[in-house]
Amino acid sequence: MTPRQGTLSGAVAAAGLGGRGGGGFPAARKLDAARSSHARLIVNACDGEIGAAKDRWVLDHRTAELQHGIDLIRAWSGGLPPLLAIHASSLRAGDPDHPTFTPARRAALDELAAAGTDVLTVPDRYVASEASAIAAAAAGADARPVHHSRPLTQRRRLGEPAITTGRDRGRVTVPPTLVLNAETVWRIAQIAEHGPEWFRSLGTPSAPGPQLFSVAWNGIVSVFDSTAGVRLTELLAGAGAPVSNTSIGGLGGVWANPTEAAAAVLSPEGLARLGGIPEAGAGPTVRCGRPPSGVGSGAITVLPPDRCPVSKIAAWLRYAARQSARQCGPCMFGLDSLASHWSGLSTGDTTLPRLQTLLAEIDGRGACGFPDGVAAMTRSALRAFPDEIARHHRGRCAAEAAAPARAIFHEARP
Repeated sequence: MTPRQGTLSGAVAAAGLGGRGGGGFPAARKLDAARSSHARLIVNACDGEIGAAKDRWVLDHRTAELQHGIDLIRAWSGGLPPLLAIHASSLRAGDPDHPTFTPARRAALDELAAAGTDVLTVPDRYVASEASAIAAAAAGADARPVHHSRPLTQRRRLGEPAITTGRDRGRVTVPPTLVLNAETVWRIAQIAEHGPEWFRSLGTPSAPGPQLFSVAWNGIVSVFDSTAGVRLTELLAGAGAPVSNTSIGGLGGVWANPTEAAAAVLSPEGLARLGGIPEAGAGPTVRCGRPPSGVGSGAITVLPPDRCPVSKIAAWLRYAARQSARQCGPCMFGLDSLASHWSGLSTGDTTLPRLQTLLAEIDGRGACGFPDGVAAMTRSALRAFPDEIARHHRGRCAAEAAAPARAIFHEARP
């Protein structure tokens, strides 16, 4: 559908805004699909990716602008009252394992509720923050991805027509639903206020506009308001982090070794050099060989120089396997097998060709983009760390594993 000139979607299309949740899907196309089906808006503020904190930062520090964006989108689509989706842990006051329920969070939620935006809590699972899983949760079903071969906004309706849920595998109708992450909604409000030309004056031609990045280092997550095209080293310096083995995009992203991190530019073209490009509409995944459409989720995790990347990736793959929605083969069996095969590189129980065969078997067969993203992340690690993997295969690793640190919020820096 062609965006209408002089309308909200027209301005967003002229600005070139891609979704900031990870997939980079054109926001104007989502807005037009939402209008045609009177879709309900759900703002995703879960920050489900490893190392992510930017959407919670928007919620806490840009509450009024976020609500303005919500109002604009609801007026455009004419849907049901909007919702704000957050993980259940974000509401646990005083929980030392989830120190995220701050006074600013409470004030933000109260302000949004007063304006008509209520909270939708979803389980603390990675896949529960996927767009169709959030739509399912709002419809009263389990927060699991809806099985679909195309993104919701490319289908005839948003969220059609039923999903499989619960133990009795009952079918629950999911009404038309537009899920946008919090940063995307904030950027739409900025475009409405400052205009598409201002937005396009920032960033790069292939990824225009301002962009939030979060950098997890040494137990602190720092949030930066920057643009695509920023050098990775600039963000690392701002967070006080060394140039070390670095994840860009979490489970659905790419890895960079220190040499690559020193030269990395956070743009679609820069991510392509590291083995991945975000695919529009695929959710929080990075796949190889796709046209540039964004810079992923913006979640960056820096490993200490003495931390073994092979061991860290093994832990992430075990985590990914535990996050399975248990509703398709690649998620139920493929991710668990992938974790075992990766660990098998260290013990000699598997080989690189066997691992690569498994990755090919996972590609494109999941109910959502989660297995694809994890497979692409694994391929990127194979490219970034061949020497470390070879040493593990010979039974040697000089790096000392560090205990995982608990992340806390850090105020955004200029």
